[in-house]
Amino acid sequence: DALAHAIAHTEADAPALAMALLLRQARVVVESDGIAAPLAPLGRALLLAGSDPERIQVLNRLAEVHFNRLMPEASRQSAEQALSLALQPAADKTGPPTPWPAAAAEAVVRLHRALCLGGQAAPAEQLWQQHRHWVEPGPWHGAELVSDRGWVLDRLGRSRDARAWHQRGLALALASGRPVDEAVVLGNLAQGLLLAGEPAAAEQVLGQAAASGARHAGLHQANDYHRVGLASAAAAQGHYDQALGLFELALADSQHQSPIAHSSVRLRRALLWAEIGQTARALTDLAPVLATEALPPWTAARARRLALALQAAPLADSVDCLQALLDETGDAAQWGQHGPAQLALLRLQSQRSPADAEVAWRLARKLWRRAVAAGHPGLRWAAHWVAAQAALAAGRHRAAGRHAGACLRRPADQVPAELPEGLWWHGLRRLWLALGEPARADQARAQGIAWIEHTVQQHLAAHFHRGFCQGLEAHRQLLAGAPQPGWVAQP
Repeated sequence: DALAHAIAHTEADAPALAMALLLRQARVVVESDGIAAPLAPLGRALLLAGSDPERIQVLNRLAEVHFNRLMPEASRQSAEQALSLALQPAADKTGPPTPWPAAAAEAVVRLHRALCLGGQAAPAEQLWQQHRHWVEPGPWHGAELVSDRGWVLDRLGRSRDARAWHQRGLALALASGRPVDEAVVLGNLAQGLLLAGEPAAAEQVLGQAAASGARHAGLHQANDYHRVGLASAAAAQGHYDQALGLFELALADSQHQSPIAHSSVRLRRALLWAEIGQTARALTDLAPVLATEALPPWTAARARRLALALQAAPLADSVDCLQALLDETGDAAQWGQHGPAQLALLRLQSQRSPADAEVAWRLARKLWRRAVAAGHPGLRWAAHWVAAQAALAAGRHRAAGRHAGACLRRPADQVPAELPEGLWWHGLRRLWLALGEPARADQARAQGIAWIEHTVQQHLAAHFHRGFCQGLEAHRQLLAGAPQPGWVAQP
């Protein structure tokens, strides 16, 4: 095309112009051909860069591309090089420690985000705190960069703080009039809402992002990115047929991005298969994920946790294996993702003995308080539910009743972290029965059955009905003794 022709004719005699054209080409191809396409022009641009500002600019772009391909180590290396070049003594000792503050601030954001993706959230936050006095005030020239700070805060579990950064980025995007920036920021906001247990809100935001993308011809990257989010939002709401269709499209897209991106989508679909009682399909999707090299730590940890959950292991083995896995891979600072894993462990530990249940109850209460303070609904409701189960096992019946009563106040559009709806109602039913509250137990059971019926009639293909109703212990217990409509018995 004309751009490639211009680059070919300027590369030898006008390298600065050729480099600028290559950067332009990298922006064009990412929006039309996907997130791996910019690597070739950016590699050529780095060779042509003749000054530190030019090298910093290209390295920042490379850090961004590697991050979008879910390759944290490559992203970290590029961002570290950019920041090292940028942090040179500045003439004004009272301001930023660099003559190129905007480029240096971008390198801080890129590095801080790459560290977080690589399972090093604590060093990422230390980096931010080291430079925040000159980075946070701005001026910011990129809406996406502002929202990227929110992306990290979402993974730290600081949902309320993250939302403020996303909104700040969205204001910049709207002021710039660039639909692509608006779509990317909205995608980051939607990811945060999903992590916080608000899938309906995430779906709405992704609809706004799609509308922004429609105003920008050939917006390939953001559309791929949003499709995975839409699939995850649908799955979290129990809209399984819709989610499976979207995951199929997302898997086709991710094949052109990187093996890691493709495995990440396969893992999400494996989690869905497990949730609807399709264990064999879950294991089929999970096997290549577990074999993928250089997965981001939290992706690898989530895959291994799913593998553990799908095994019929004795309780003691499950507790020991999950504890070892958290010790090995648990980036505790990344609480938005560590919290659900910690609650899963507390659920198992509370079943071992009353003493273990007492410890689990106290820890679950702490997690609940932290979730409330951080504005994280998903962890808030999951912690309440786990605390109720642990308190019951510890013989603290009044505390169990208080936590269970609080669970009944959960809004329908908020989803407890890693607690499927059927399991939620099954657990509350068992708890109310143990507390001698049969009326409340019947109410919880009715809620669970109503959700199962609605799901199979509206959101799940007929050939999955048997596995969904009889292949999952919680669903089987809820439906036991109830009238069996035809959809339960279908093969």
